[in-house]
Amino acid sequence: MNKFYLLLFLLVVARLLSANDVAVSNISVTTDNDADYVSVSFDLHWEHSWRTASAPNNWDATWVFGKFRTGPDRPWQHVKLVRPARVPDGAVVEVMDGNGAMVYAAGDHQGTADYRNLTLLWDYAASGVTRVSNVELKLFAIEMVYVPAGSYWLGGNEEGTEQNRFYTPGATRTDYEWTWFGWRARTVREQLPLEVTDGGAIPVGTGDGMLYYDDEVYGTSDQRGPVPAAFPTAYEAFYLMKYELSQQQYVDFFNTLTDEQKIQHDVTGKNGKNGDREIFRNDIAWKARNGKEASTGAPHIPMSYASIYDMLAYLDWAALRPMTEMEYEKASRGPNYPVAGEFAWGNASVVRHLLRARNGKSKHERIDALELLHNPNAGNAAWASSIINLGTGRGPYRCGIFSDLPNATRITSGAGYYGNMELSGNQLEGVIAIGAAAGRSFANVHGDGTLTVTGASDVTSWPVSIQGIGLRGGYSEGGSDYLRTADRSLSQPDSWVTYKTRYSWLQFRGVRGL
Repeated sequence: MNKFYLLLFLLVVARLLSANDVAVSNISVTTDNDADYVSVSFDLHWEHSWRTASAPNNWDATWVFGKFRTGPDRPWQHVKLVRPARVPDGAVVEVMDGNGAMVYAAGDHQGTADYRNLTLLWDYAASGVTRVSNVELKLFAIEMVYVPAGSYWLGGNEEGTEQNRFYTPGATRTDYEWTWFGWRARTVREQLPLEVTDGGAIPVGTGDGMLYYDDEVYGTSDQRGPVPAAFPTAYEAFYLMKYELSQQQYVDFFNTLTDEQKIQHDVTGKNGKNGDREIFRNDIAWKARNGKEASTGAPHIPMSYASIYDMLAYLDWAALRPMTEMEYEKASRGPNYPVAGEFAWGNASVVRHLLRARNGKSKHERIDALELLHNPNAGNAAWASSIINLGTGRGPYRCGIFSDLPNATRITSGAGYYGNMELSGNQLEGVIAIGAAAGRSFANVHGDGTLTVTGASDVTSWPVSIQGIGLRGGYSEGGSDYLRTADRSLSQPDSWVTYKTRYSWLQFRGVRGL
């Protein structure tokens, strides 16, 4: 056996204080001249991991994938995996589509995940590599949450105020409204949540048992259907990123692009924040004229000043796919019946005073515990009445900031039913929406790690314009109504959002469907 060690760069995803801390270390690469594969071995570690057989009956995981190049002037390519060669005790390692591996606990678990000498086989010949001794390799890791298959409720409770929420028409009743001429009777039809009980197509319309929604805000949804069986309606199981995309994650993506691709995804350019200065907590800088890589002074803060075009490219590059608006609702609510006006943490109460952050921009950024004593039944989230100006604008707090609070609960940490963080607040979640044909044609197709020459996603079933893209979950400078799980005010924003314009409030959260 010829054993050698390659130059490696490790991606740390939102490496935070006792909350979301994933690290890949001790990486080595071995090969046999007569073998078809290269063995890539490494240790994988992250905090606050779990697997439980009781509610919510799920686990967290880490998605591991790699990029390589054959010389400093050569482009980075996606590593094609074959299978795990060594699985540590207590772990499950699933190679998916050859583009990455999902790693999680094999049995009940609570605490630190620490898997040593995990080994994956890389099919280097399939990538056109003939000499691995001069290959540079990078490994990346993203924390995920498993959302199990099963029935759930879609839409909102009729007593809620959520705009454009999903519903199924129920029985008719007589309501009375006051006018200048006195009380007037009118016949209305109940708007009830729809239970999704299988993975088949969902009819859209005003008939019994059908899915429908109003279009009272921007008036750009077509209100047509059906939602095809191939569309990810969230009945089937899927993995969803645990945290919002961090600035460091975006920088690491950017630094593997070609010069031409970087121009298209430069958030410091004129179609972004127009400079290297920090603004709305985006502290990414790129000294392109000096040939340097991009960097950020706020690696643990969520990504901002990204476009839909940027986010879809990132997901393709990471061999993930976008989340659908139905998956957003299931990840937030779980199998529970909707509560009127509820947020992702399951009730209709949200913090309504300023939450002051200490240790700004660092992995130790946290909320002073004294700020959290006002109402233990109110979920914590970054929105217009809780966020403060931190010197460069009222941008988002760090990824997972509420998850490391003392004695944190689902409510106080602001978590969705299955454990995903910041589904309500911080940054708007870009989703695939059903209000346009371009959205309904979306299917469970993942990126393959490769982009076009200009850096665009090349997945043909993904939207290529604003049509089919919606926004859910609210953001740090928005009102509380946008944070509500069933609210679809921005489900098809159309004219005021464009495909390549960069926004300080935009995120996309990656999915691996099953």
